[in-house]
Amino acid sequence: MNQDWVKLDCGGGITSQFMLLIQTLIGHEDLGRPFSERLYVDKGDSFYRLYNKSLGKYLNDFTFEEYQKLPNWWDGIFEQSLDVNTTQFWHLTKVYGVPKNLLGKDYKDLSKYRSCVKRYINFKKELLDKVEEYSKSLGINENTLAVHLRTTDMNYYHPHYGIITVDYFLNEIKKEIEINSNISNIYIASESQEDINYVIKNLNSDIPIVFTDSRKLSSDNIQNTWTDMCDLMKDPLYWQEVFLDILLLSKCKTLIGRISNIPNTAMIVGDGIERYICINEIYN
Repeated sequence: MNQDWVKLDCGGGITSQFMLLIQTLIGHEDLGRPFSERLYVDKGDSFYRLYNKSLGKYLNDFTFEEYQKLPNWWDGIFEQSLDVNTTQFWHLTKVYGVPKNLLGKDYKDLSKYRSCVKRYINFKKELLDKVEEYSKSLGINENTLAVHLRTTDMNYYHPHYGIITVDYFLNEIKKEIEINSNISNIYIASESQEDINYVIKNLNSDIPIVFTDSRKLSSDNIQNTWTDMCDLMKDPLYWQEVFLDILLLSKCKTLIGRISNIPNTAMIVGDGIERYICINEIYN
């Protein structure tokens, strides 16, 4: 069996890189030149450039040579191996646009995204086992309200999308509870424990709020967040935990989030999400 070797080397976080991969696959299929259905996805240098640019003074003890020696974190996300004949090498560097709402009435490409994920992407069994384990222990099902709660870095580095506070998320959660009596629990995926705690304190509802406890969360303070993430970047399993959250979000019918490639990824890795409440569309 042959495979294509893909090196992801663009700006943005890991889900932005994942979306770049899928958008490139879609582009090649549209041109009638599909990739091999077996892929080996490799980390590029973009994370080092990203963190070094944003947090250079904290990276003085972390050289580029040390970065290159880090394990390929995609090995912890996909079932893949280099022990297969590689026929083509692709170096992906182009950053595509971030879809605002893949479930929006004017957006027609969701089926293409989902089709490409099904055709090319094989998530690691270890990761899928964790998804199953947490789905059961947290009680995540079609009646779970999914929330991707993200403030910190998006507000700091992407103010053009709008400054979104926790209260905006809280308001939309309350609205959804009022109109949907079938909500059994609320699953929150967030990089900030402070944000999760704020929602728990101020929701004033008996509906349980659940979240994974397997991943270290960052601080609300943007500088601390970058410091935390710089350290977390060195642990390949951190990125697997990001996809754990994404795959759990994808099991729910309704998702509340903001413009970000995390909810975009959750919408395309499965068919579960049927409705997306985009905070930016409501408050900007």
